[in-house]
Parts: sequence; C-alpha cells; structure tokens
Amino acid sequence: MKNLVHMITVIILSLFILDVSSLDTVKIVPIRAVTELDIGESQDVILGNGEVVKLELLEINEVRDSLRDAIREAYVKVSVDSEEIVLSAGTYNIPVVIGNVQIDCPAIKGYYTNSNKDRWGLSKDARFRLWPKGSPYLLPGTFVCPLKQDWLASMSQSANEPTYVDWGESPANKTIYYHSGHDMGGAEGMDEIVSATDGLVISARNEILDGYDDIPGDSREDVVYVVDKRGWYIRYSHLNSVDPAIKPGMKVKIGHYIVKVERSNEHGYKATAHLHVEVNYQPKKAY
Repeated sequence: MKNLVHMITVIILSLFILDVSSLDTVKIVPIRAVTELDIGESQDVILGNGEVVKLELLEINEVRDSLRDAIREAYVKVSVDSEEIVLSAGTYNIPVVIGNVQIDCPAIKGYYTNSNKDRWGLSKDARFRLWPKGSPYLLPGTFVCPLKQDWLASMSQSANEPTYVDWGESPANKTIYYHSGHDMGGAEGMDEIVSATDGLVISARNEILDGYDDIPGDSREDVVYVVDKRGWYIRYSHLNSVDPAIKPGMKVKIGHYIVKVERSNEHGYKATAHLHVEVNYQPKKAY
C-alpha cells in the first residue's frame, strides 16, 4: 500500500512539473500556501504537500524614520508549531526554514498608514507564504529571467530592504511609494527584455485590450502588460521603445522578445537603464 501511494504521488507531481507551453491543458496547483493573520491570531495552514502546520502571529515591530515616518525595517514574530522565529518583512526576502516549512512575510498592514497606493490588498495585519521544507518556490518552467543576463548581474532594487521607499527621497513628500516591483539594471541597447511567461499582451504603448481596463496599474507609453493562465499580470516598465510587433491581443511565448533595455524618459529625465518588472494577481481575469 505504501509503495502504491508513493507511485501515485510521483505520477501526480510529474503531471504538474511541465514545460510552460503545456499549461493550457493542466490545472495549475500552487506549491506554496498563502494566509493572512492579525496579531494574536493563529491558524492551521495546509501546505502544498498536504501537511498541516499551526501558524500564529505574535507581534510586529516597525522601524520608522523621524522625517517622513517611512517604514525602514519591519520585524514579524511568529510561532510555527510552537517554535518561535522573527522574520524580516519585505517583498523579496528569501524564505526562512523553521521546522518542516519555509516561510516569509511579504507585506504588513503598517504600510497603509502613509502609502500612496494599496499595492498589497491586505485584509489583516500581515501576509505569509509557506512552502514545505526543501520545496522549490515555484514549479520548474514557471518563469525565465525577463532580462537576458544572469540574475542580479548589475544594479537591482527590490523591496527586501525598505530603506529605499521612493524614487525620490523628498522630505516634503509624506506619502510613500514602498517599491513593490523589482528593478533590474542592464547594458543599454544590448541586454534583451523578454516575456517571463507564456501569456496574452493586454497593454502596450498606452493601448489596452478590450475587457482589461481594470489592469492592476497604469497604462503608459513605456509599459507592457502580459497576463498568463494563472491570472498573473506581469508588468514591464521603463521601456524607451517596444517592438512594433508587440500589440494588445497578441499571444507570446516564454522568452519572447519585447525590446532591448534602454533609459526611458518617464520622469522627465533619462533614468538609469533598467527594467521594472512586477507581478500582480487577478484570478477572474486569467485569459
């Protein structure tokens, strides 16, 4: 019986670990669990492998500056199956191993006190993502690097260190842009920006595909939006130009060429050549 269960498990896993080009025929099952908790609340969380862990949010400590009241650091204390750990909150922190899980805290509700926009859709004090210990964070074949270079080969800006909270640190500006995307620097006019997934182009050069007017962000000349079958909206920003073939309604394959990285003029000056890539989720609008 044990061998039969093992064999069935292997078969099921093999069905999900596929090349992205086959995703239109397979239901995509996340390998991570997501939950939100208020301080003092506990919850039984079912992991991607079926195991259950008890997660409790014990406290949140924020470090704010005295000039703009911006959150510069945030630490979240949790209990996982009665074992306590302190997590550094931030969008791109590497998950921490505790017990039988890997866990991170990508966002806390404290951002709402002075943020210029709701970029998280939080309903409770903190959001957590949990994976089984030893599990990959994403299924193989989910993404390719959207900039054809080695990861972090040049300037990058993530939200794992919230000391950088705005593209301009103006003391007079009391509303904060907590950087929610990932900036990747590149060799101007050389490194290629490509589609990170299979998907449908829903916005390019300020044109929006019918039915997608509620994209989770703004449509601009320097922005391309692609939605995939998960309902993930991948945003490519700060593009000085776009391949004329990239148009709303076009289907692209993973690795499809979009443009070479260049300095854009979005803020009225030529910023450092980089790609801002960001993923949002709207399940009802998956194509």
